Amino acid sequence: FFAATRSREDVMNLLLDRGANVLIVNNKGQSVYSIACSHFESELVQRIKQIEKEQQQQSCQERNDNLNGWVDYSKTHPDGNIYGDLDLRFLGRPLSESDLVKDGVVNPTTKEARKGNFARNNPSAARKKKGD
Repeated sequence: FFAATRSREDVMNLLLDRGANVLIVNNKGQSVYSIACSHFESELVQRIKQIEKEQQQQSCQERNDNLNGWVDYSKTHPDGNIYGDLDLRFLGRPLSESDLVKDGVVNPTTKEARKGNFARNNPSAARKKKGD
């Protein structure tokens, strides 16, 4: 996730080349794919999508679970804050009128929007962070 959130295409490609698991949803509800959609060019996004399919197929052959190989930390470790770049497949709440969905990503971000967006959406969490 760190390579994706920092738009490190070189590191992301290296991780994918080495077999990194992309079937993970972080505690915010973001997947590697949902972050990649707003941080990388379409070629790398499509590569991630293809690797998702391959890893799901492999997982289904190896074990029989209802998550198709996904590890979803948003269900077990949510922090209650509001984020962008959420994966619609794992949203866990109904869409609201203010939600924007593009390519399966809820409230995709831009580089400009990411600056200060967390503090605007979560003022009490931002105040706590300053007080630490």
